Amino acid sequence: MKFIELYESYWKEFINFKNNHENLSNPLLLNYSIGYEDQETKLFIIGQQTQSWYDNIIIDDTRKSILGLMKIYVNEFRLGLSGPFSPFWKAARVLEDELNINSGSIMWSNLNKVDQDAKRPSEEIESKILDIFPVLKKEIRLATPDIILFFTGPFFDGHIERIFQGVRFKAVEGHEERKFARLIHTDLPQKSFRTYHPNFLQRQGLTNEVLDLILNLVK
Repeated sequence: MKFIELYESYWKEFINFKNNHENLSNPLLLNYSIGYEDQETKLFIIGQQTQSWYDNIIIDDTRKSILGLMKIYVNEFRLGLSGPFSPFWKAARVLEDELNINSGSIMWSNLNKVDQDAKRPSEEIESKILDIFPVLKKEIRLATPDIILFFTGPFFDGHIERIFQGVRFKAVEGHEERKFARLIHTDLPQKSFRTYHPNFLQRQGLTNEVLDLILNLVK
């Protein structure tokens, strides 16, 4: 299966739902970033949700809409290389450099494939989207990453548990579980970790500490 086939299998039901909820963003659809498959270390970063996503583009239930959003992921947004240079993407660039990954040659997804009014969806919407568009686990399977970093913070742990049923959070020695945890699940690689979102890390002055910890654990 390829990404286009994955999204097509859920697309019509998703579009029907989105059309009845005008405050939902376009979905974040993945495509292989340039050079990703050639990297010695394959890094996959997972965030919370977008803050709108090319919502000036009108999408429908056709394959053309899927392909258009997949093209944006690689050719326009370019894994954060086109800016703005937020703490999230600054952290990604540091990790790429330290892991000898070509800039922009990673994969990125979100726990929530859409946002609602540029924020986290309501619990009802979040749950419904997971039911009708359950693609994250399959995105990971297609990407076959060596390392997954959940930059989601502890308040999204419940949603991680709904996506990866039976997942275990194991505190990394010397750190509280809510700050830094290893995630253990059959659908995740051994090097899978959850920590705070880089925005929070920057506000708390923890960015360097946490990035150094990640690098010490994955190298």
